Amino acid sequence: MKSPLWLTLASIVMSVPTWAATHTLTFDELPFVPINNLTFMGVTFQFQVNGIPSTDAHYNAFGPGKIIYVQDPSLEGNAAGTLVLDFANPTPFLEFGVAMSTVGHRVITVELFNASLVSLGLFAVETNGLATDPGQFPFTEGKFSWFSGAVKRAVINFDNRSIPSLRFALDNLTYDASGASVTLTNIPAPDNAAPAQWAIPDVPKAEAAATSGHQDSRTTQNN
Repeated sequence: MKSPLWLTLASIVMSVPTWAATHTLTFDELPFVPINNLTFMGVTFQFQVNGIPSTDAHYNAFGPGKIIYVQDPSLEGNAAGTLVLDFANPTPFLEFGVAMSTVGHRVITVELFNASLVSLGLFAVETNGLATDPGQFPFTEGKFSWFSGAVKRAVINFDNRSIPSLRFALDNLTYDASGASVTLTNIPAPDNAAPAQWAIPDVPKAEAAATSGHQDSRTTQNN
């Protein structure tokens, strides 16, 4: 028997409007559900850990709170995993913010593919922490921006070196939805997972001191 939440999700199929041109997912549009094999607003999400499909990444989840590039709710998951975004129609631009549940410098990689699934290159998102409020913890974060050719697929890997339990949060996914069929076509069934709770990590002072910088990753040319 379907749960009330599942029925609520299924009913969204009939109520999603048609969007065109620039669209931003802020990850509060759906309830808390796993994102693996989720298709929504012209984007299909896949998530794997060690090459195996995983439910350890969720839509409408919570991580760092409200920081520069990520404002919960967000897409939150296990940083040991690989996140794949497939666009119904190739998008000429792509932007998103990303944060990790630690401080200091991290490098997140994004590989982009064209409509023929030929790689456009592997790009780095350099992350650092920047507290904007005296009471805010400076989780490391960065922003990815691409404006240099149509992208059909993006493959995102997170830097979880030395801290296997790291989490990631991704937010404000901006792309071109024009011409795409954005009707909700697939929603994974809700699972029994509880939303993750990010805690202030125990990291060496030397790494925490590296939070003084803050960068965007902006790609302007194809490789």
